[in-house]
Amino acid sequence: LTGRWGGHSFMNLFAVGIRLDRARSELLQPVLADVTSAFPVLANGKRHCWVSECGNIAVASHVPETGWSGPRKYVADTGDTFTLFDGLPIDPSGSCKAHDAADLGRYWQMAVSDLDGFFCCLRIDKAELTAELQLDSFGTYPVFYWNEGDAWLISNSVAVLDRITGCTALDPKGVSRMLTMGWVAGDRTLRAGVKAFPGGQRWTWSAASGQTKTESSYDYHDLAGVIKAPLTRQRITELADSLG
Repeated sequence: LTGRWGGHSFMNLFAVGIRLDRARSELLQPVLADVTSAFPVLANGKRHCWVSECGNIAVASHVPETGWSGPRKYVADTGDTFTLFDGLPIDPSGSCKAHDAADLGRYWQMAVSDLDGFFCCLRIDKAELTAELQLDSFGTYPVFYWNEGDAWLISNSVAVLDRITGCTALDPKGVSRMLTMGWVAGDRTLRAGVKAFPGGQRWTWSAASGQTKTESSYDYHDLAGVIKAPLTRQRITELADSLG
């Protein structure tokens, strides 16, 4: 249960803790493993995790075996960065294979603000102890958060946040929106204390300083002047070829 659009099919179930207390940080991996058991594709998949030496950033991710994901590689843990995504990010310029987390992490600064597709992606700079989250324009792959002071817990599963933070009370506004519209609008979820990141935004956290920065990946006023190119059969073939 996401508390947004009902059922959601994960191909990368993840959780990130920033400046969490040690007790909650240590729950990331076991809780993620427990929640993953409800998704057959992920239950026997690969597990990735990384924790900074000072413990200010911790990340855990479960993805399917390679055969399930085709050319997509959802996680890349290199010496300098930890990059992950869910959905399908596409770099329209062709400068990087955004469906490969290693390439996405390598060209992050150049490509992330111009990505197309439906996705959520996150990159951790291990040296700088920073984390960046980017969502597609519509927030199609929702990501949720719990925040208290400068402590953040981020996941694409409300159930993971529930179990780690103990936020089990219902959000009256979230419930009323679900009953009225069939989904939860805005940044609300069905859980009090758990909210959703808006689509089309990039969030940056510094685990060292505790500072958080938010910016829109595009300006709504600019969209009106964008020339809309038709999606031709040739363009579809080119996109398919770029995915391998």
